[in-house]
Amino acid sequence: MGEPDSDNVFSVRGLRKSFGPNVVFDGLDLDVRRGEFMTLIGGSGSGKSLLLKSLLGLAPVDEGSIRFEGEELRGDTDDGFRRVREQVGMLFQASALFDSLDVYENIAYPLRVKREADEAKIHRVVCESLKLIGLPGIERMWPADLSGGMKKRVALARAVAVRPKVIFYDEPTEGLDPINVTRVNRLLLGLSRILDATTVVVTHNMESAFGISDRVAMLHDGRIIGSGTPDEMRRVDDRRVREFVDAVLD
Repeated sequence: MGEPDSDNVFSVRGLRKSFGPNVVFDGLDLDVRRGEFMTLIGGSGSGKSLLLKSLLGLAPVDEGSIRFEGEELRGDTDDGFRRVREQVGMLFQASALFDSLDVYENIAYPLRVKREADEAKIHRVVCESLKLIGLPGIERMWPADLSGGMKKRVALARAVAVRPKVIFYDEPTEGLDPINVTRVNRLLLGLSRILDATTVVVTHNMESAFGISDRVAMLHDGRIIGSGTPDEMRRVDDRRVREFVDAVLD
């Protein structure tokens, strides 16, 4: 990969991370381009989810450079990563809704943390966010009363409540039936366009990855070994990429 440039929201160079003898990142390079819908693929345990957390400063790396909008994020201070987390919405793998809060308060939570909105604005944003995900009027329901698909969508609403520049989705369709997978994929695309947000998705669902992405990147043995449009990834020369893509799409 070339030098970081102004078209990249994130630029990662030489990332290294180990847990004892287990090497997760081994000189990983990656660019996330402004406005794109990018999907990270790779085998289980390859470090895809960890990479998202590293970009947010939630999982410190051992070596390497992470730039956000051209600014180097230093590993010895949380100030830079705090700025990143204020501008990135995150949908966690298990939705991570607070069981002790109703839907309204779950979505309002990041707005209250930022302390930049009064109650009138919070109410407006919560209602707007529920409309965006197609679930208006469920503000006073509790997570325990929601189906798996509804929990994913409420978590989506919470992720976009702060109107982020970038949205990270960690396995957004895991555990969902085909109808809800299609519904969530349409939501992801719709939200990225409505919010004009850069989107990064981690998924094992290859039909989703190749059906909705502008670009797909594959993580293997601690590095990005291939990236390109879905059509380019289907024709890539690297045997490891081709075998993985052929195995999961056939």
